[in-house]
Amino acid sequence: MQIYDRTWAENYERNAEISIPGRAGLYRLCKASLLNLAADAHVLVVGCGTGTDLIGLAQAFPGWTFDAVEPADGMLTYCRTQITALGLDARISTHACTLDNFKPARQYDAVTAILVSQHISDAAEAGQFFAQLYAPLKPGGTLFSADLHIASGQSREAIVALWATNAKMSGAPPEMLAGASHLFASTMRPRDEADLLKLITDAGFRNPLKVFSSLLYGAWRSERAA
Repeated sequence: MQIYDRTWAENYERNAEISIPGRAGLYRLCKASLLNLAADAHVLVVGCGTGTDLIGLAQAFPGWTFDAVEPADGMLTYCRTQITALGLDARISTHACTLDNFKPARQYDAVTAILVSQHISDAAEAGQFFAQLYAPLKPGGTLFSADLHIASGQSREAIVALWATNAKMSGAPPEMLAGASHLFASTMRPRDEADLLKLITDAGFRNPLKVFSSLLYGAWRSERAA
């Protein structure tokens, strides 16, 4: 999408800090959720964006190797610049494509997909996306996924309103708030938690554990059957 150009990428980190309360905790819990992987694990990062989760994992686990998929040129260019600056090129291969067009050469010990499926508004297409996350995992492999959602038993209107208030207090400009409001009501409407969990389990994942929840954002650790 054109919105995810170089200018967007350069501002993404600030916008993400504004948008996601407890963002550092989200990425820390990603590391914690994958802590028991083998020392030489292979990990697929889907929708690597500017590279925050990818680079954090690579720095925390120096024996791991990564394939990272990202279709937005501006975001991937920014990510590649960071990878090179940190000397991580030897362990990270980046792929300028969607998951549909990615042809994995191996099975993976873990897959991450952080804030990706929320961009797929059609439920059937989202179900196919989670099936594509399942396919390249080794038996017993781990999925760490995070998405916009409305937690079970919570008021959609109240949560969205509080998100907007927090973002405004954190310095979000009016145009960002207006754009987010439009997206949340249309193409990026947060799914109900039950619907999101159904996408995960229908794809074949088991034991989904909710490890993070903050206003509109939630994350789950799930497993492929051994």
